[in-house]
Amino acid sequence: MAARITALPITHGLGNPRQHQYPTAFSEATRPRRILRGGEHLFHAGETCSSAYLICSGSLESYFVHADGEEQILGLHSAGEIVGFDALFGAPASASVKALDTVSLQILRHPGRQLGLDDCSPDVRAVITAMHEEIRRFTRRLHIERHPSERRLAEFLIDFAEGADKRGMSRTRLALPVTRRLLARYLGLAPETLSRTFSNLQDRAILSVDNREVVILDYTALQAIAEP
Repeated sequence: MAARITALPITHGLGNPRQHQYPTAFSEATRPRRILRGGEHLFHAGETCSSAYLICSGSLESYFVHADGEEQILGLHSAGEIVGFDALFGAPASASVKALDTVSLQILRHPGRQLGLDDCSPDVRAVITAMHEEIRRFTRRLHIERHPSERRLAEFLIDFAEGADKRGMSRTRLALPVTRRLLARYLGLAPETLSRTFSNLQDRAILSVDNREVVILDYTALQAIAEP
């Protein structure tokens, strides 16, 4: 994930904007730098990083490697952008990032404080966290058409279950909010294909399905399908 620095940060309008201007926040003191040569990785998808990085010069690419080994470029990043926003939330990196040429990076060891997020109210922090999760969800959907139907359904159910768990509801007994036909459209599948996929998972005792009511019988097995 990356964002370009402009005059004001995400917290503009939530207090004194001058207090949170990026240029001021990042120039208060000399901060640690990291240099990458072309082809070197800043981090790989799945790694948990403690720092975000401000690109001072050079270019980076973010990419994802599919199960068949094909690389999909997600973004090209240059001076003035921040990469590694996942570090704000202690989340694993959603993509790999590597240098396209010689890159100079400023290490932001406490990105929340330097971006003015530590001073946010709990409500604002909750909104920013939700935005981050939504961006990660959209990133996953970039790959969905490359996945077999079983994996598409498993990814959806695991994501839906995790959301239910965060709301204090059961993560194994799910009430789907849409019809089978609408869910098929969402997953990019024919309704008949989705029905067969549900049946296959039910036959293998991974799910129990009754119209919109879905019970996850084997959460570990479903996770293994969603994240092979």
